[in-house]
Amino acid sequence: LKTAFSYAVEWGLLLKSPIPREAPKSTSEERAIWDEKTMLAALQTMTDPTLHLAVHLSMILSLRVGEILGLQPGDIDFDAADGRGTITVGRSLQRTEKAALKKPKTKKSSRTLYLTRPFKEELLAWLEKLRQDELAMDGRYRNCGQLFRLPNGMPVAPEALSKWYRTWRAEHPEFEKIVFHGLRHSSATYQLIESGGNI
Repeated sequence: LKTAFSYAVEWGLLLKSPIPREAPKSTSEERAIWDEKTMLAALQTMTDPTLHLAVHLSMILSLRVGEILGLQPGDIDFDAADGRGTITVGRSLQRTEKAALKKPKTKKSSRTLYLTRPFKEELLAWLEKLRQDELAMDGRYRNCGQLFRLPNGMPVAPEALSKWYRTWRAEHPEFEKIVFHGLRHSSATYQLIESGGNI
């Protein structure tokens, strides 16, 4: 735009350019990440099973908040990969006027990922917890179909998950302060280092 308006002034089409002479100053902030030991130590302090599972997903599989909350039980195949198990990411929960499932951010965001043994065990325990929640509600349970649900069966909103994480973070100042998305960055960095990838 600056070039176009400069020519307009030069050609006499405008008296003065509406574009400021100085471009706004851009500030960049380097995001902090955690190493493997810090990720594991943080996970061990999380007593809330919903937050623990969400953080575990982000740390192990490098998932975004929306991808985590967009998962459904049918996305998990415990017998795939010779019993190792896989989870398929194919949608994202996003908040508009109300929660809506959408396609992931990019085409490559749809992917199938391998489970680790501890993560597989946690998922099995989580599915049992969902079953127990439904039994306890005595017909009042509203199964939204998502893997992440409130005790009444309704979906967990992205804002709620972020709030629970911020509350945990405030209670644990011993860990370097990172946003929830920083867990994804930490995971991706760790995986690149371990695999000898080109950072």
